Order: sequence, then C-alpha cells, then structure tokens
Amino acid sequence: MRIIKRLIFGGAPAALALVLAGTASAQDAGGQSVSANQPKPVTPAAKTIAVPAMTEFRKAGIGTTADDLKKAWGKPEVEDKSGFLYDLADNQTAQVEIDGDGKVTAIAVTFRDGTGAPKAEEVFGPNEKIEVKEGGALFHMVRYPEAGYWVSYSSQGSGKPVILMFKKI
Repeated sequence: MRIIKRLIFGGAPAALALVLAGTASAQDAGGQSVSANQPKPVTPAAKTIAVPAMTEFRKAGIGTTADDLKKAWGKPEVEDKSGFLYDLADNQTAQVEIDGDGKVTAIAVTFRDGTGAPKAEEVFGPNEKIEVKEGGALFHMVRYPEAGYWVSYSSQGSGKPVILMFKKI
C-alpha cells in the first residue's frame, strides 16, 4: 500500500513518467500513429521469381483460360475436352493442352521449316547460356519452378523444324 501511495501522491513525477512512457506515440512517415513501445511492422521485400524472356506465345501462356485462348487464336482445327490443335499459319501448328478447370497447361508450337520461329535467345533471354551444335542444331530446356512451368526449344538447324514448348510443372 505504501508503494501505491508513494506513486500516486509522493512520487507523482515518477508515476507520470511511467504512464507517459507506456503510452508515448509518434507518427510514421505515412502519418499513422505508432506506439513507441510496439515494434513497427516489417514489410517483406518483394520476391523476384525467375521467368523466361518469353512467357507466352500469341497472347496465350500457362494458365490462360480456354475461352481467352480462343479469343486470341480463333477457332481450333480440332477440339476436345483435353485440348486444341491449331493451324496458325502456313508453317505453324500448335497443340494446346487444357486441364479440367479449362486452363492451359501446355503449349507446343511447331514451325515446320523454322520460318517465323523466335530465336532461342528471345525465348530464354540474353543471359541464358545456350549451346548450339555443329550445323545449328540445339535443344535447350529450363525449369522455372517458382513460375510453375518449364520451357523447351528444339531446332535441327536452319531451314528445319523448330519446336517451342511451355509445360506446367
């Protein structure tokens, strides 16, 4: 009881200091009130995920809905519940796999004679080391687990077919 009396009556300056210390506040840079005895929340830094330079083909990528794909590419040549087959141009065909939710899980584009095919560097980016064999043949595949898919590029050389593929992991 004596301690309480001292804090209330005899030690008013000490009691006042304790009360003020417990309720002191300030404003952060955004003007929000922040209590001095509470830790300021830490905002996590944005996480960067690796993705290829080319994440879609003709406005369609992994996760695109079947309806959006049809809007972008038109009516497929062949269609069933598991996917579509498109004849996109004189030298391009594409096979698209659709899951049960109606979303794209794989896109395989064949450029019959290589005409119009993107270069491997355009698909993977300039920093990706791509080994080209004698005669121009190459196969390159990179998994992007955080993005949820892999990309492959296959070519037998100039004037030969090129196959570009995106596949959900």
